[in-house]
Amino acid sequence: MTSLEIFANLKIDFNLKIMSQLKNLTFPVILEEDETGGYIVVNPAIEGCYSQGETIEEALANIKEATELCLEASGSSSALPKIKNVSLHMINLPSYA
Repeated sequence: MTSLEIFANLKIDFNLKIMSQLKNLTFPVILEEDETGGYIVVNPAIEGCYSQGETIEEALANIKEATELCLEASGSSSALPKIKNVSLHMINLPSYA
């Protein structure tokens, strides 16, 4: 085995260890119907993490994969994307005549 192959295996093992520590994370996502059809979905907890799909189910499956890819792309625990705290609040506006 070459040193490059050893390094590649170590990197894969390291990434798998990081991902095993990140199992069972729950992220909020925002789903919006696109005016041209389909759905746009964003994970606001991770900057730049967004996807789309023709159906709600497809969009949600795609954002799950996109979130996993965003976490895997960081390559090390020190380079993990900053996960922001996100909360949803409802406001009431008075009726307008």
